[in-house]
Amino acid sequence: MFGGMDITRRSSHEIVRVGIVQVPEGRMVYPNFTVWDNLKLGAYIEKNQNVIKKRSEEAFLHFPRLRERLRQKAGTLSGGEQQMLAIARALMSGRDCCSWMNLP
Repeated sequence: MFGGMDITRRSSHEIVRVGIVQVPEGRMVYPNFTVWDNLKLGAYIEKNQNVIKKRSEEAFLHFPRLRERLRQKAGTLSGGEQQMLAIARALMSGRDCCSWMNLP
């Protein structure tokens, strides 16, 4: 249940649309994809390229190192950089992860 809705049989993209994204334990970035490709995967339900660009700029405000590594393969990043990428990829969904939990 999420927000009073049974999401048990919902597809992944439907679950993202209702506001749930996952940052997997252990980073789980796509190592052979670039940082940019990993970020775009986080925005896969968004078709508007201007929105994707805006979200990526917001992610770079939180994690400026990722902008420096944009064309680098994710598997070559340090562990901390991979964790930044995993979090930024979730932010690319556009879901406000903190508002429903009353977090800052």
